[in-house]
Amino acid sequence: MADSLNETEKWGDSLFDDTYDRTFFELMRHKERNPELSITEIESRLNDRYLRFGHGWDGGSPVQEVMLSAEIAALEAFLAEWRGQLSPLKRI
Repeated sequence: MADSLNETEKWGDSLFDDTYDRTFFELMRHKERNPELSITEIESRLNDRYLRFGHGWDGGSPVQEVMLSAEIAALEAFLAEWRGQLSPLKRI
């Protein structure tokens, strides 16, 4: 039974990592190719993901929960990095 739980954790971790990496890469590429992209648009996407996650939009399947969690994490990280680049104060 413990092996089964360990395999499930590995599967979830792998799915999270893959989804996070793909989402972050797509956001970076979109920002490079679209000079009109704004922080507000990314914040809107993030809010949409929070709503979908919080309301069980997808029926609450474990796969969708992991993927939405990863997308949220990637959007948060992307926004934090972008805001850091725009801020006149440098991070220490």
